[in-house]
Amino acid sequence: MNIHTIRKENERMMYGAVIIFLLLILSSYQSEGLPVIIGFVLNASNGTDANNYSIVMWQPVNGRSVNQTDMIGEYGASALGNNWLIDCFDDPPTNNNDCDVDDVLNFEIIEQNGFTSLTMNFTISQDMIDMGFGEAPNVSMDFNFGPNITFWNPENLSTISGLQLVNASVQNLSRFNVSTVWYSIDNRTENHTKEAQPGNSTLPMHVNTFYYNDTFDTTLFPDGQYLLWVYANSSRGKWSYNLLNITINNTGKADLLVNFTTINFSDPEPYEGENITIFATVFNPGGIDVPEVTVLFYDGELIPENLILPNRTIGVAAGKSNITNVSYTPRMGSANITVILDPSLSDYGLIDESNESNNLVNTTLFVPAYTFFVGNLSGSFSLGSSGGSNLIIWNASTISGSNILVADSDSLLSFTSLKALGRDSAGLFVENDFSELDDLLDMENFSDSLNITYTAFGPPKNMTNFTVFSTLITNVSYANSTNTSGFITGILWDTDDDVGGDGQFDSADQEDIVFITRAQASSQGAYGVYDYEVRVPANLRRYKSPDTTTVTFFIEII
Repeated sequence: MNIHTIRKENERMMYGAVIIFLLLILSSYQSEGLPVIIGFVLNASNGTDANNYSIVMWQPVNGRSVNQTDMIGEYGASALGNNWLIDCFDDPPTNNNDCDVDDVLNFEIIEQNGFTSLTMNFTISQDMIDMGFGEAPNVSMDFNFGPNITFWNPENLSTISGLQLVNASVQNLSRFNVSTVWYSIDNRTENHTKEAQPGNSTLPMHVNTFYYNDTFDTTLFPDGQYLLWVYANSSRGKWSYNLLNITINNTGKADLLVNFTTINFSDPEPYEGENITIFATVFNPGGIDVPEVTVLFYDGELIPENLILPNRTIGVAAGKSNITNVSYTPRMGSANITVILDPSLSDYGLIDESNESNNLVNTTLFVPAYTFFVGNLSGSFSLGSSGGSNLIIWNASTISGSNILVADSDSLLSFTSLKALGRDSAGLFVENDFSELDDLLDMENFSDSLNITYTAFGPPKNMTNFTVFSTLITNVSYANSTNTSGFITGILWDTDDDVGGDGQFDSADQEDIVFITRAQASSQGAYGVYDYEVRVPANLRRYKSPDTTTVTFFIEII
C-alpha cells in the first residue's frame, strides 16, 4: 500500500470514528421523526482553519431566510473539530419546513473575514428518516476574491470620439462564478451604464478569463474629461472595479484602431508548416468614414523581409468595423505577429486621426515543437510454415502493451542496442544528453524543449522501463504524450552508432534517436479514445539526411 492509500484509509477510519461519536450525542438534538444532519468542512487551501466559522442550512422552497445554523468545530453542536450538526427543520405551526423524504436542503459556510463556501445541497432519503441522521456532502472553505479587471482599450489618458470600444479582460480568482460585468462613464453631470453577461453566461471556476467588449457613443457626452469604470460582480456578492481617465473630443476626425484581442487565428494551436489565416478587426470609432486604409502584417521585427504579403486595403465607415485577413505559414516556437494600420508618412500615416497612437498592435502565436500522432492499431497477420500451418497468429485485439517506435526515416536502427537517453551504454546517468539533442533538433530556445519537458534541467522528471525485442531498457525518461497520463512517450538512443566509442550519446556521433510509447487499447487521450498517442519533435524528420520530410513508425507486437 502506498502512502496515498494509507492516508486515505486513515481518513476513512477517522471519519468513521467521528460518525460513531456523533451517533452517541444525536439523541440530545434529534426532533421526533426528523433526522439530524451531520457534515464535515475542509480547511481553506491556504491553511485557514474552518473551526469557529458557521454553517447555515435551509430548504430552497422556503428561501434562505428560514434557516438553522451551527458553529463548526468543538464549540458547536457536534463538539468535534471541522464537524457540524444541525437538527432538521421542525417549525410549527406550519409543517412546510419539516424534513420529509425527497426534500432538498442547501447549506454553505456563512461568509466571515472573506471566507465562505460553494452552496451545497443534498436530498433527504428514507434511510435518513429511519436512522434518524444523515450525512451531508463535505464542503471546502474558500476565500471570496473579487474578479481581477484589466483595461485594454481605451488607454488611460487617451482622447476618444465617436463610437468607442470598451475592452477589458475579467479574470475570476475564486471558485464562485462571475455573474455580471458592466461599465460606467461619469462626471458631475453625466452618467451612463451598460450591463452584459460575460459570454452570455456566468464565468465559472478558478482563474478563468474572458474579454469584455462593448461600445458607447461618445457624442452623448459634452467634450470633457471623464472616468471610465468597468465593474465585475461575483455570484456571492463580491465585486471589484478598474477605472481610467479619458477625454472625449468629437472633432469630426476618423480614429482607426486595432486591438490585440481582435486579432484571431483560424487555428489558434497550429502545427509547424500548417497554412492558417490571420484575421484582424479594424475599428473606426471616429466621426468620418475612411474609404481606404492600408493594413500591414509582420512576423517578427518590423523590417521589409518580415512582411506577411500581400498588404491589405480596406474601408471602414464611421462608427463601424471591418475585418481583413492574410494567409500565414507558422514556424516552430513563438511568433510575434504585428498589425499596423495606415503605415505611410512616418508615424502619422496618410489619414488625419483624432488618435494616432492606436494603429499598431501585436500578439503572440505559439507553435509547439512537437507533432502529436494518435490512432488505432487494426488488422491481423499470420506467420506460416511451408506446409501451410500457422506458427504465429496476431490480431489487433492483443495490442495493449505493444511498443510503437518512431525514428527519422534515414535512421538504421539496431533494436537490440537501444538505451535510455540520459544514460550511457553502462546505464550510468549522463546530464547533458537532452540539451545536446535539443541543439541537434534546433529546439534549444523553445519553452517546450526536450530539456524542459523531460528533465528538471538535468535530472529526469519521470522514469519508467520498456522491454524492446526482449531486452529490458531501464530508467527511460518520459513525459505525458499530451495533457493526460494515459499515454507516455520516452526517448531512446542507439548505442550501435557510437562510432566515437565514448559510450554515450553525443552530437559528434549523432546516434539514431527513437521516441517510444506503449499501445493502450481503446483508452482516453487528449483527442478522443484510441490505441496510441505519441509526441514526436517536428524536426525529427530533419535529424538525418537526405530525407527531411518523413519519420518512420515501427510496431513491436507482443
